[in-house]
Amino acid sequence: MAAIEQENVASKSFVRQSSGLIREFGVGDVILINIIGVNIGIVLAVSIASLAGLWPGASMILVVILGAIVSLATVGVYGMLSATMPRAGGDYVFIGRGLSPWLGFTANWMMTFSLFVLFGLFSVGTITQAIAPALAAYGLLANDDSIVSFATKISTDKTILAFCAVGLMLAAAAVALAGDRVVKWVFRILAAVGIGGVLILIVVLLTTDYATFVNNMNEALSRYQGGTIEGMRAAADKGGFSPVSFSIAASFSALPFAFYSFVGLTYTSYLGGEIQRPQRSQPIGMLIALGVSLLLFVLLFIGVYQTMGWDNIHAWASLAGSDPTAIKFFNGSVLGSFLLGVTTGSPFLAAIMVLMFAAWFFMILLWALMMPIRNLFAWSMDGILPQAVTKVSRRGTPWVATIIVGVVGVAMAIIAVYSTFISLVVNYTLLYSTTFLLAGICAVVFPYRRRELFEKAPAFVQTKIGGIPLLTIAGVVESLTFLVIIYEALKTPAFGGPTGNTALLLIGGLLLAGPVVFFVSRWIRIRQGYDVDAAFRTLPPE
Repeated sequence: MAAIEQENVASKSFVRQSSGLIREFGVGDVILINIIGVNIGIVLAVSIASLAGLWPGASMILVVILGAIVSLATVGVYGMLSATMPRAGGDYVFIGRGLSPWLGFTANWMMTFSLFVLFGLFSVGTITQAIAPALAAYGLLANDDSIVSFATKISTDKTILAFCAVGLMLAAAAVALAGDRVVKWVFRILAAVGIGGVLILIVVLLTTDYATFVNNMNEALSRYQGGTIEGMRAAADKGGFSPVSFSIAASFSALPFAFYSFVGLTYTSYLGGEIQRPQRSQPIGMLIALGVSLLLFVLLFIGVYQTMGWDNIHAWASLAGSDPTAIKFFNGSVLGSFLLGVTTGSPFLAAIMVLMFAAWFFMILLWALMMPIRNLFAWSMDGILPQAVTKVSRRGTPWVATIIVGVVGVAMAIIAVYSTFISLVVNYTLLYSTTFLLAGICAVVFPYRRRELFEKAPAFVQTKIGGIPLLTIAGVVESLTFLVIIYEALKTPAFGGPTGNTALLLIGGLLLAGPVVFFVSRWIRIRQGYDVDAAFRTLPPE
C-alpha cells in the first residue's frame, strides 16, 4: 500500500507542460543551417596549409570525400534519432532516453562545454582569421595602406580585439533574443552572402591559372613586406623542405580533420522543437546539406591546388615550422582569407571576400550560441536546472537561457583574448568526440533497449538490412569512427588540441562533473517533490 501511495504522489509531482517553442524552421532552413554548421568559409580560411603541415601529402579533396563518407553514419544516427524523438536538445534527448539519463546529460554537458570554447575561438577568430586578413588583401589590391594598417591593428591590439570580440558576442546574443523569425532571416541573408561568395570564388579559382596567381600575389606582397612566392619557396628549400607527393595513407590519417570539416552537419537536431515536420525535415535536410557541402568543397579545393600549386602549399606549411619569419603573408600566417582575397586580383572581388568570410564566421558564432541555449532549455524542462530557465518570450525565445549563455560567451571572448587557457588546456576535439561516441553507442542499442519508441518511429527508421536495424548499423560505424578520431586526435595534438596532463585532467574532470551535476540536481529536485526519473521516462513536450 505504501509503495502504491508513494507512486501516486510521484506521478502527481510530475506534470509535463508545453515547451512554448514555435515551429518556425522548414526543411529549407534545416538544409541551410546544417550547411552553415559545416561552414565552408571557416574550412577555407584555416585548412589550405594547416592540413599540409599536420599530414604532409594529404589531399584536401580526398579528405573532404572521406569526411562526407564517415559523416553519412552521423547523418544516419542523428537524422533517424531526430525523426524518432523530434525535440529540443539533440543528443541529450537521444542518449538520455536511449541509454540512461545521466549519460545523456554527460554527453550533452561535454558538447555544451565544447560550444563555450567555440565562443572564445570564433569571437576572436572572426577578426583574426576572417575579417582582418581579407581586409588586408582588399587594401593591398586597392593600393590603400591605411586599410592594411587598420587590419593589422584590429588583429594585434588586444584592447581593440577584445572590444570587437565582445561586440560580436553581444550582437549574436541580440539576434538570438529577437526570436526565431529574426534568427531565420539573419541566417538566410548571411548564407546568401556566404554561399554567393563561395560560388564566385569557385569561378575565380577555376579560371585563374598559376602564373596569374603568382603575379597577383607578388604585386600585393611587394607593397606589404617585399616578399615573393619564389622567395618563400627558396626559404623553404633552404630550411630543408623537399617536395611532398600525394599520399593516400596521410589522407586517411587526417580522419579527425575530415570529420571536423563536416562537424556541424547535425546542428539542427538541437532545434527539434522548432522545426516543422521534423520527422521528414531533419534527415532529408542533413543529407542534402552533406551533398551540397561536399560538392562545393571538391570544386573549391580543385581550384586551390590548380591555382596556388601543391608544392607551394606544402612549402608554406614547412616554413611555418622551420622559419615563420620567412612567411610574407598577412601577419606571417598562411590564411585562406588573405590568400584567396589576393588571388581574385580585383579590389571589388576582394571586398566580396571580406563580406563572405565575415558572414561565414559570424553565422557559426551565432549558431554556437543557439545550441547551448536549447541544451540549457532541455535540461530545465527535465528538472535538472531551475524551471526559470524554460521561460520563453512572446516570440518563443528562451530568454533566460539566452542571457545565461550570452554572459558565458562574453566571458569566453575575454578569456580567449587575454589568456592562453583555450590553446594550452582545452582539447576541443576530445570534448565533442565524447558526445558523438555516446550517440553512436545509443543508436546501436536503441532499437532493442527502447523498442516501444523504435516501433513508433517513421517507417524509414525501422529499415533493416539482413535483419539488423539500419540505425544500429549506423551507430556501429559512428562509434568505430570516433574511436579512431579520438586516437588520431591524441596522436596529433597540433590539430586535436593539447594532450598534456592538464588538458587530460580537464577532460577527465568534465566527464566526472557531468554525472555529479546530474545526480546532485536529481537529489535536490526529488526533495522538492519533482520526480526527475518520471521526466526521463517520457519525451520532452512539444
